[in-house]
Amino acid sequence: MIDYIRIYKDIFPPESLELFKKYIKNLEFKDATIVGGKYGDAYDPNQRDSKTYYLNNLGENYSKAKWYNVIKFITKNILKNYQKDINIIEPLYKEIISIEILKYNKNGHFKYHTDHCHKIPRTISISFIINDDYEGGELEFENSVTKKKLLIPNTPNTMVVFPSNFCFRHCVKPIKNGERFSVVIWAL
Repeated sequence: MIDYIRIYKDIFPPESLELFKKYIKNLEFKDATIVGGKYGDAYDPNQRDSKTYYLNNLGENYSKAKWYNVIKFITKNILKNYQKDINIIEPLYKEIISIEILKYNKNGHFKYHTDHCHKIPRTISISFIINDDYEGGELEFENSVTKKKLLIPNTPNTMVVFPSNFCFRHCVKPIKNGERFSVVIWAL
């Protein structure tokens, strides 16, 4: 399992990361829902307590479209590296289907889950860690058979790439102090 979880550092040049941090501080986040939850798509703070902001390039404003395109371009290059690193010859994914900025406030968390589901199939998951001026909030994987855990350090400017399937259960541990920002990207 661990062979398919890869960490890529120094994603943005430092000045670009600072500009992105300034951009996301002023966004209007909404409660993050759980796709296909017990009662359909719903906000359930017991399972997932975070805020979300979807990026796209639909022309709502220039900054949103710019950051969407920058992150999509970088992600495509990271996925090329990932494909080489795990020795996959055939195409790894068809397209990037979603880019979402997440904000976790104090006590924010996302309990163990997988990213692939019937309603929204996903092949590859990417978590882009933006900052580290918070306590807690680590990304943690759990092997569903052995129960062995892998804790990913909160290293800013880092992308964690892994398959979206049931073998890669993961969580975001509760925030003890501060605000955690990340970008999640999914490919199909």
